[in-house]
Amino acid sequence: MSVLYTYYSYTMAEKDEIKLIPLDDIIEPIETLRTSIDMEKIRELSESIREKGLLQPILVRFDGNKFEILAGHRRFLAHKMIVYPQIKSIVKEVNDEDAILIRATENLQREDLSPIEEAKVYGVLRDKLGYTMEDIARKMGKNRLTIKKYLNLLQLPQIFQNAADTKALSLTVANILLAIDDEVLQHYYLQNAVENGCSQKTAELWLADYEKTKQARYYEAAGGGDELYATREDKPIYHACDVCLQAVELKDIKHLVVCPECYKNAQRKRLDVT
Repeated sequence: MSVLYTYYSYTMAEKDEIKLIPLDDIIEPIETLRTSIDMEKIRELSESIREKGLLQPILVRFDGNKFEILAGHRRFLAHKMIVYPQIKSIVKEVNDEDAILIRATENLQREDLSPIEEAKVYGVLRDKLGYTMEDIARKMGKNRLTIKKYLNLLQLPQIFQNAADTKALSLTVANILLAIDDEVLQHYYLQNAVENGCSQKTAELWLADYEKTKQARYYEAAGGGDELYATREDKPIYHACDVCLQAVELKDIKHLVVCPECYKNAQRKRLDVT
């Protein structure tokens, strides 16, 4: 029986059998979650296939005209690179939801999965299938908080998504700094984290510093008639300046980010004044 005859005579009873399907009759995944494909690794895979053969068939579904790849995109690309006319395949009859779940599961099993790629997997399940974080956690066998942290990465501007993708910006630090709701300051701190590195503790200090500054602004705005802070205006709160020791009202305090050495110098100046 010819390959083409087997291809066109596909039936439900044969769906779990390994078949040889012409590459020309296969289409790549309609939606790929990879941000990039390492072609050097594809070349290495093609050489392995050339030497040992394809050890694991790809998984496809038939859409009435072509076979769409569900799992095994890299194996398919490796076959194209060595100009093999056909590839071992298993045909599955699945609906769109199951197809998305199969691709998501395969992507999460990749060793080279980047943080943003993982975030996009969960984003597709949320946006395409309407899954809640609880649904995603249950389907993917993950903790709900983990899902939330990854989904938060998709809120980052593209430049910082790229940084997270290369792990120049960690998942933990990104989530902490996303709590800064001032767009300009958030960008400033994120840029600083990417360019100079940032630990979880440092990010938490930056966030705390921002929250103090924000609170001081609330006090300053109280003169506009905000009843919530009106009583604070009646009883001003003062704090000593770390440099000159003069009293300064809390609403006028400005916070700076300083290194340990500059902080020590400021402390020495205080001692000189006293």
